[in-house]
Amino acid sequence: MIVFQIYALFSRVISFTGSTPVGARIAALAAPSMKKLSLELGGKNAAVVFGDVDLDKVRDAVSPKKSVL
Repeated sequence: MIVFQIYALFSRVISFTGSTPVGARIAALAAPSMKKLSLELGGKNAAVVFGDVDLDKVRDAVSPKKSVL
């Protein structure tokens, strides 16, 4: 499934969040077609925090030892 989507003519941009080995494979497959890539690799336990929250409360809930951007 990934290979088809990378080679599809209607795909101009590829975005992937996940493991480094899979990201490397996606980059290798996308390179010949010069598709734009956005890769977020090797992260652990990602969290999306919206602007309308109290950052002091959410910081400890997400993880006390990780940065909240």
